[in-house]
Amino acid sequence: INAQKFNQTLKVMDGEYITLTVDSKLCATFECGISTHKTGSLRAEEFPEMPNLKTEKGFTVSQSVFKKMLSKVSYAMGVNDNTRPMLNGCFVKTEEGKITVVACDSFKLALCTCPASLEKIEGSDRGVEYSFIVPSKSVNEIIRLLSDDEDETVTVYMSYKNMVLSFGNLIFFTKLITGEYIDYNRIIIRSHKIEVSMDKH
Repeated sequence: INAQKFNQTLKVMDGEYITLTVDSKLCATFECGISTHKTGSLRAEEFPEMPNLKTEKGFTVSQSVFKKMLSKVSYAMGVNDNTRPMLNGCFVKTEEGKITVVACDSFKLALCTCPASLEKIEGSDRGVEYSFIVPSKSVNEIIRLLSDDEDETVTVYMSYKNMVLSFGNLIFFTKLITGEYIDYNRIIIRSHKIEVSMDKH
C-alpha cells in the first residue's frame, strides 16, 4: 500500500481498532468505527527484495550517544552536492572507546568526537573499527527514531554498501554513500592567533 496514503488514512480514522482487508482485485479497505476508506494496492511480489539485514560485522552502542553526536553535526551536511556526493551525509568513524562524526557542505564543517562504549556483535571475528558515510535523509530519520535513554542500545550491522540499525522491535535499513570522505583534518586550522572562551549558555 502506498506509504503516504496509508499514513494519511490512519490519521483520519477515529476509533480504537482498525480493520484492514484486501480483496482479490487488490482493493484495500480500512474500517474503523463508522469510517471506511478504500485504496488500491500492489502485489507483495512487486515489493523490492530485501537484502540480508544482519551480518557478522558491526557493533553495539548507546542510542543516546549516537543520536546526540549525529544531532550536533547534522546541520553541516551537504544537500544535493552533485560534484562531491560524499558530502551529502555524515562521515562516521568508530574506534575502540571512541566515535568521531563529521559533516561538511563546503562552506561549514562540524566535527564531534566522543568517548563511547562500543561492543562488537556476537559472533564477529573483528573489532569495532569502521568508517562509513550515512546519507543525510537517513541521518535525519535516525535522529528522529533513536531514544534519549542512556540505558537503551542500538546494534549496527555493517556491509560494504549498506547499514542496518536494530533496536527494540524496529529494524532500520539504509544504503551508504560509497567513496572516500574529505581529509577534514587538513581543513581544520590548528594554530589560532586569537582564542576566546565563553559560556555556551
